[in-house]
Amino acid sequence: MMFTWIFYVLVLSALIVLFSVMFGHFFGGDNLIPAEADAGMESAARIDANAAAVSDNRFDNISFDVVLRGYRQDQVDAVIENMRQRIIALENLTGTKEKG
Repeated sequence: MMFTWIFYVLVLSALIVLFSVMFGHFFGGDNLIPAEADAGMESAARIDANAAAVSDNRFDNISFDVVLRGYRQDQVDAVIENMRQRIIALENLTGTKEKG
């Protein structure tokens, strides 16, 4: 009788492991993290495309690569820096400065 319960526990454990592996394979988020070899090329191209979108006032065309915990920080930082430079240029052009 005791060996039956041990057998049931082992079978249940094996099924849990099997279904966990299958679930991770089909629904895993491994496609969100870019490979290191080509991530620099894609990121540089995305940064250039975002810079062109900012300079042409096409703000709806700004996009970022998605990684495990959000967006690629280097791409976001580049867009923020481009926006900051545009604000400074517009302030110098109009002669107004924002207080603060």
